[in-house]
Amino acid sequence: MTKLKLEHLGLTECPDLPLNLQELSVFDNQITSLPSALWQLQDLQVLNLSVNQIRSISTKIGQLNRLQMVDLGHNRIEKIPASIGDLQQLDQYLYLHNNLLEKLPEEIGQLKYLQYLNIGGNRLKKLPVAFGDLKALLELKAEKNQIQTLPDSITGLKNLVELHLSGNQVSSLPIDFAQIQTLRVLNLENNRLSALPVLPANLTEIYLRNNALEAIPSHFEALRKLRKLDLRGNQISRLPDFLKDLPALERLDLRWNPLGKLPIWVNDLRTRDVLVYC
Repeated sequence: MTKLKLEHLGLTECPDLPLNLQELSVFDNQITSLPSALWQLQDLQVLNLSVNQIRSISTKIGQLNRLQMVDLGHNRIEKIPASIGDLQQLDQYLYLHNNLLEKLPEEIGQLKYLQYLNIGGNRLKKLPVAFGDLKALLELKAEKNQIQTLPDSITGLKNLVELHLSGNQVSSLPIDFAQIQTLRVLNLENNRLSALPVLPANLTEIYLRNNALEAIPSHFEALRKLRKLDLRGNQISRLPDFLKDLPALERLDLRWNPLGKLPIWVNDLRTRDVLVYC
């Protein structure tokens, strides 16, 4: 047996586990603790423990050095051991969302092949400086935490395509944020931003709903690939003329801003089939 799926069964503990397992899923049960036998599965490549009542992860997780995918989401985990950094083959996803994590170990930066990381729905106030070492990361989801600032090292994520940080307390971005040239989707809804540095030129979607912006930054004029711009619920009172010249724009949402009289070119955008909401 190389695969074992025990999902939606109401289990309160793991059964006996064959030593030759390559994939294990106990998704959506009532498991509160994990057996020591789990950490002996040297062939394990996929581990799904999500949607249970697990409170802790053994430091021995680092022994499962063939793991490629790990899902620990929707549990009650308070701490991730430093040995997570020993999972050198973890190249697909690491899901830690919807737990009780207050911090992450710096050793997470050793996962140099990891492509997808979800740490949303925790109690994180900051991200490890070592995040900048996650050179293969394509998507970072960190919504619904208590993050106030991002480490400058995040600009080292040279392959990042999507960054999701909605529902935090971010008040500023690193000044060199534009160095993440691969970034396409930036979601910063429900934060505390009153200003923005120059953003990556290849962005196609920007979500800034419910922040404290009083103006649309002039450097947005350089975002020639921008398709969607959501600025709902800010303090913007006027629209810069360069918006009408963004060639790829498909959707512009400006609702719940103290806008005065709209410039005449707003109608021109609508004629161009741009969806404009004011």
